[in-house]
Amino acid sequence: MISFIVPAHNEEFWIGKCLGSIRTRMGKLNEPCEVIVVDDASTDSTHQIARRLGARIHRLEHRRISAVRNAGARAACGELFFFVDADTQVNERAVSAALAVLRAGATGGGCVFDFNAALPRWARILHFIGVVLGRLIDHWSERRRATSVANANVPRRPRRSVLSLTADLSKVYTSWASSVSIQWNQI
Repeated sequence: MISFIVPAHNEEFWIGKCLGSIRTRMGKLNEPCEVIVVDDASTDSTHQIARRLGARIHRLEHRRISAVRNAGARAACGELFFFVDADTQVNERAVSAALAVLRAGATGGGCVFDFNAALPRWARILHFIGVVLGRLIDHWSERRRATSVANANVPRRPRRSVLSLTADLSKVYTSWASSVSIQWNQI
């Protein structure tokens, strides 16, 4: 089973679109999944909307994204974790690709996201630079990992794999570095 963990704080405008995209895509892929919304001290109707859309709700008062994600991971029942920001819509291509590489033995990875609207030239340039840097870092870390794993007796596959797909597109124009974080982790 796949666990989608959605950290949220005052996301009533976005949470319905996010959860709808998860349900629609997973229905097309015919994969069993659970959706957990970790509501971190919201003062709006985020948790009511999420509950109405069938998500399991966990309410916290941490105001720290790492603690919120960890709480969601502890509550999850799946073998694969997908962390999705509440203002992000999941697409079938990204989920299918992630599932394929995880099931082929990968313990983590990343993806490039698509924007819903045209971006100004400077944002397209930053996006391109980010993609190139991400690929270079991935290539470098893969080479380093291959060297260190060859010299150590380390298990190659974790018990659970995690995809963290976060793209705070509402803030993409104001703070590129802090608003886009796509990463794989293991627990």
